[in-house]
Amino acid sequence: MADGDDPGAGDEETGGGFLAFWSSLPGVLKGLAAVITAAIALLGVWRSLDGGGDDKTVTPSTSGGAGTTAAGTTGAPVASSGDALAEGRLTLQDKDSANLQAKRVRIGDPNADLTLHGAGTPDFGILYAPYGGLLAETSGAVDKAGCVEALTARSGDRVQLADLQPGSKLCLKTAAGAIALLQIVSPPAIGSAQLVFEYALWA
Repeated sequence: MADGDDPGAGDEETGGGFLAFWSSLPGVLKGLAAVITAAIALLGVWRSLDGGGDDKTVTPSTSGGAGTTAAGTTGAPVASSGDALAEGRLTLQDKDSANLQAKRVRIGDPNADLTLHGAGTPDFGILYAPYGGLLAETSGAVDKAGCVEALTARSGDRVQLADLQPGSKLCLKTAAGAIALLQIVSPPAIGSAQLVFEYALWA
């Protein structure tokens, strides 16, 4: 080693190069990318543990599937027997989709049975059955057979929100061929852009 050489000079230069890199623009960007990647990974783990995080709360129907109007009175039973595949109460907001069997509400569900569109402007909004499903308004159906009859007589893939009132009944044939009866609890209105309904679903 030559006189005057500092044995720690090499280490100092190496350390300085390390710090210089991480304080430079490429170093800062690389560190930021690592932090963002870690945050996305943690979010993915949290969502998977939380059941996906997209589903909204579903309130089961009361015993017997009785429909409750906005005024709080109990209407005719949605299902007249206990042979329903699924029963429940769901709340949809604008652009929400409902999967009746799974009792699930989310935006953009590829297995949706119903989708609400235009709830913020109920005079022009619609409730529709995507992927080839059918909807029919009914005044008498309380079971699967009644809904099959109503759907055979007259049906389309949508109903106007302006036509829905508390207590209104709709029959649905899903894209998978299941039959459902819906009773409107609370239709969308100015200042309340959500639809609440009770239903019974039969295979």
